[in-house]
Amino acid sequence: MLWRLRSDLPGRGKEEIARELAPIVRALPADTGVIRRVEVGMNTARIPEAYDMCVQAEFTDAQAFAVFLTHPAHLRLGVLLKDVRESWAVVDYEV
Repeated sequence: MLWRLRSDLPGRGKEEIARELAPIVRALPADTGVIRRVEVGMNTARIPEAYDMCVQAEFTDAQAFAVFLTHPAHLRLGVLLKDVRESWAVVDYEV
């Protein structure tokens, strides 16, 4: 997933928001028990088209992914993101 964070929140810059979100995302494997591996990356390219954060999660199988989609930890993250995310892009794929 790619997230473009809001830049119009009073007293909160994109970097601060990213620093708040990163540990929540990194805790998802332990919190959900269905993620094999997760990576969180912060944008280093300073171009207007760039997204601010990238999250790549690896699941053991499609069933684990289905469980994750309705897991309370994932839903809580979604609620947090609604207030701080401007836009997002996602690609779900199987290897």
